[in-house]
Amino acid sequence: MSRLPFDHGWSRREVLTAGLGLACSPLLAAAEFSDIVYPGPESQLDSRNDFYWVLLGAALKRTAERFGPYRLRPSDMQMNGRRIMHELERGTIQIAARATNPALEQQYLPIRIPLDKGMLGYRVFLIRREMQQKLDQVKTLEALRGFSIGQAETWIDVSILRSAGFNVITGATYEGLFGMLDARRFDLLCRSVIEAPVELDERRNLLPDLAIEKQVLLYYPLPRYFFVRRTAQGELLARRVETGLNLMLADGSFDKIFKNYLDPIEQRLQLTKRRLFRIPNPELTPETPLDRKELWYNPLA
Repeated sequence: MSRLPFDHGWSRREVLTAGLGLACSPLLAAAEFSDIVYPGPESQLDSRNDFYWVLLGAALKRTAERFGPYRLRPSDMQMNGRRIMHELERGTIQIAARATNPALEQQYLPIRIPLDKGMLGYRVFLIRREMQQKLDQVKTLEALRGFSIGQAETWIDVSILRSAGFNVITGATYEGLFGMLDARRFDLLCRSVIEAPVELDERRNLLPDLAIEKQVLLYYPLPRYFFVRRTAQGELLARRVETGLNLMLADGSFDKIFKNYLDPIEQRLQLTKRRLFRIPNPELTPETPLDRKELWYNPLA
């Protein structure tokens, strides 16, 4: 069973259950939001999004007295990004955690609180070990553009990186990207600091030549929000989740969960010692809450 970067030795199931506070009562079956289904992982090895469901469970628990009982569970289906939004539209899942873009914000209702405080936008690279010596010489953004970058074809990062002048090679599936990197189809697999350590650990035995690059940190603002359908039911769920997250921000419980999540990542990746390069994200909407400083993580602060 995979380990999460913040679980301190718990199993994945224990971590998810510990944060969820599943509410049960005789009225559960009659409650409007008695059954809240979120997306299943993209592959059997995929635990990238577990933190978001712990956070969601905590927000629902925080609002149980006001909004009523609930049951939170994952879908039985494995889902990539395109499938997630299809199932959200169909109503087979009620909520999704997605990196935002204008099209998503128009079609679905975003809860504009960056779930990982914008850590999704801090990027390191999975590489073949032989590449580290070349990357040690990278001192400028222009030099970094000399390396090809792999991404899944459905990810918003593709347009962000291409608009900044990078050569982006796309793959059809999430899991296939790791094999493409190992097979030298591209030089770097651009991953958030949240994702890279877990992804490497999960595939260490399968692809032992892969490593996390040690010197570079790329940043573009990329909030991941919860999204729901633009229906009366979706709006009520959004109001509940937003209320819960804001209460958690106010009482410090959001930051406590975030710190448990963050500390192992900072220690392992040595973020403050890396060379930081910044590029813009042309996909941000004017409603992005950039003025709420408490919502954003800054590893150099």
